[in-house]
Amino acid sequence: MKTEYVTLGIGPVFEEMAQLAAQLFTKINNVPVRVITGKDLPKSLPHPWWGKAYIWDLVDPDTERILYFDSDMISQKPLGELPDGKFVASLDGGAKTHILPDLQERKINLPELDLDNYFNSGLFICTRDTRPIFDEFKKYPCDFDKYGRFSEVTYWFC
Repeated sequence: MKTEYVTLGIGPVFEEMAQLAAQLFTKINNVPVRVITGKDLPKSLPHPWWGKAYIWDLVDPDTERILYFDSDMISQKPLGELPDGKFVASLDGGAKTHILPDLQERKINLPELDLDNYFNSGLFICTRDTRPIFDEFKKYPCDFDKYGRFSEVTYWFC
């Protein structure tokens, strides 16, 4: 199964971080990393984080699986075997207390947000079977002002 490794960096600082993260990942894992920048994405994004929705548009057509990682993640050792599954991400049990304080406040006003099932979208693996979900994601971006700076994650609860 052809896997592409992808990171995202929008703006000069994050683009440089993404390039450095990709270089380190490549050095440790001996695989190339595709760096998505603002030049690759529509200008109409509500926020740069929304760029994750476009990853299937930007990889090779024969790619069957993507491992995505945020540009602020550092590879410390080689990856082992990748887990199977159409979409694999880590539930973020700490989200309630340390990572999303603004989301906690919003939960009071937006009870439809389910923080018990929040996942950290900074690292995920997805197969081509998920393409329709990502395409749907592009159609209906959440209201950034309503859902806050983690709106690309809270999309799943909109």
